[in-house]
Amino acid sequence: FIFQFINFYSSIFYIAFFKGRFVGTPARYGSLLGLRNEECSNYGCLMELTQQLAIIMIGKQVINNAREILVPK
Repeated sequence: FIFQFINFYSSIFYIAFFKGRFVGTPARYGSLLGLRNEECSNYGCLMELTQQLAIIMIGKQVINNAREILVPK
């Protein structure tokens, strides 16, 4: 259960709480392990968060429905 929770929802937590917060300024960008931190698009992180939620929720339903139909056969 814990593995599935982390696997499904870690990207949502990252987008909601961390992405775009530690970017810095053009003169001094923030970095972690030598890589520049990501920033949100022009629409903000909310659009990306909505897309991730839709993919996870709809994708889970499609996979469960397909499994319910195909496994008994």
